[in-house]
Amino acid sequence: MRIPVKFSAIAAELTLGLLSSLPVGFLHGAANLLGSSLYRLDTSGVRQYRKNLRQLGVDGRSIEGAVRAGIQGYMRLFADTVLLGGFSDSQIRSRVRLQGDTQNLLRDCSQGSVCLALTHSGNWDLAGYFANLEISPVLTVAEKVKPEALFQAFTKVRQQANMRLIFAQKGGKPFPQLLKAAGENNYLIPLLADRDITGSGIEVPFGKSKALVAAGPAALAKKLKLPLY
Repeated sequence: MRIPVKFSAIAAELTLGLLSSLPVGFLHGAANLLGSSLYRLDTSGVRQYRKNLRQLGVDGRSIEGAVRAGIQGYMRLFADTVLLGGFSDSQIRSRVRLQGDTQNLLRDCSQGSVCLALTHSGNWDLAGYFANLEISPVLTVAEKVKPEALFQAFTKVRQQANMRLIFAQKGGKPFPQLLKAAGENNYLIPLLADRDITGSGIEVPFGKSKALVAAGPAALAKKLKLPLY
């Protein structure tokens, strides 16, 4: 039986609403438990994560601990994202720290748009909420994933932070839309670059192997003459 998208979207929104009312500690505990369960089931995602770590040179006894911790962290990321829409500005600020030499980045952001080439690490939704408060409005590309109801629910969370989203599907080419939007205002433009979904990425050395990475951040920065970090 196929549930109509409208009703599944409502169900997803109600579920997220219920979860967002639960204490942070409880949600993190549940996320850790779910991550441990997925690790024990050795799902396809767990196996892929293990394979990725081996490509980066992690091996031996340490790899299983890293895999388990990584899957638990991924589940906690989703738990935190569920809560984001209900956080106050002070709660957002208390959860993010700027580290390293950020002086040049902040200076460039105060003068115009800036491109960021990011990896799939950390909670970039939380970072987006923080950036909108403290740095600059966010413009980014969101991969359109399934199920549709979950995609719509998380899109709503991101739009609550005034993020401007360009939607991309596998094999699609969001660059023209992104280029147009980037020229309409000053933005912080974070783009995930460590995984190419268009099939036309640039091959680079990656650990013990090679990988296709997205050229978008560099191409956008070059086209609009923007700083790239």
